[in-house]
Amino acid sequence: MKGAEIRTFLRELAGSEGCQYNGREWRCGGKVFTYAHKVLDLMEIPKDTQEEFLTYCKAFGGYCDCEILMNASPYLLKEEKL
Repeated sequence: MKGAEIRTFLRELAGSEGCQYNGREWRCGGKVFTYAHKVLDLMEIPKDTQEEFLTYCKAFGGYCDCEILMNASPYLLKEEKL
């Protein structure tokens, strides 16, 4: 995934299709990445790319949907491509 795709993913994951993150409250799909997979499916990202990307998220502390937003997103936004 490239920079624009990552930004779209993070925006959608934080939005109504995902964690509904507003800085104080949110929901999380847990360690199975319920909302991350939903967003990636809507973006038509292939399953093998999804798994590679989520493994990368885990390397930066994104062990569940909301931790991708809170922990991994600063690192993901610095990446031009994965």
